[in-house]
Amino acid sequence: MKNIIIMFLLSIMIFIPYSGSAQTGAYKLNNDLEMAVGTWKGFLIYLDYSSDKAVSLPAELVINQIGKKDKFLFSFFYPDEPNANSTDTITVSTDGKQLNNETVISRTMSTDGEIVIVSGEKGEDGNEDKSALIRHTYTIGENVLKIRKDILFDGQTEWINRHEFSFVKY
Repeated sequence: MKNIIIMFLLSIMIFIPYSGSAQTGAYKLNNDLEMAVGTWKGFLIYLDYSSDKAVSLPAELVINQIGKKDKFLFSFFYPDEPNANSTDTITVSTDGKQLNNETVISRTMSTDGEIVIVSGEKGEDGNEDKSALIRHTYTIGENVLKIRKDILFDGQTEWINRHEFSFVKY
């Protein structure tokens, strides 16, 4: 019963969109992502589910704004594994409550002056595509960018850090 209550409370935290003033709407999120436009270099650290060990890879990221103010192209490059290069488009909803299909849970300012955006959705992860809550945390600073993915598998109470990108402006 305790696990059911914990899962219920965590689900509420993930899926109730943040409520806030105009500062936390689409305009603010677009401006936050505009700060990240540019070239970044750093590392990807990810959890290899097969070995249950953290793996680190050099990574580069180029972020461009696409036409409209609400779309951003993230191009990931891995110098040691070019076959893993990929792109992702991030779209801010018109009301600022979603990044792609993920609900924006919060937008805060860290003590270092970095913007921290947390979004989440229900999805699947792992080698067996297990059902899970998926949480992304974007930390955006003038010269620092972090993108973290955490997973909470159904029936579990502890979040797992699936991967984290850590970049500096290049």
